[in-house]
Amino acid sequence: MLDARFRPLIDRSLNPLGRWLLKNGISANNVTIAGAFFGFLAFVLVAANLSFIALWLILLNRVADGLDGAVARAAGQTD
Repeated sequence: MLDARFRPLIDRSLNPLGRWLLKNGISANNVTIAGAFFGFLAFVLVAANLSFIALWLILLNRVADGLDGAVARAAGQTD
């Protein structure tokens, strides 16, 4: 419900960055792997009671999650 309302705004913000990443040789899979790394590292930091730093990594994880789709769209991938 909210996704449909915010999707144009999000895409408008991420698509130029996705095209730039693709132009510089970074694939959607690379962005996905980086996002997974940020998420795992956030988990470790929460377990170590470093929640403030983990919050920033969680935010990076969420940006990477949206950005991998932007890179895939720029590459013309549909899966």
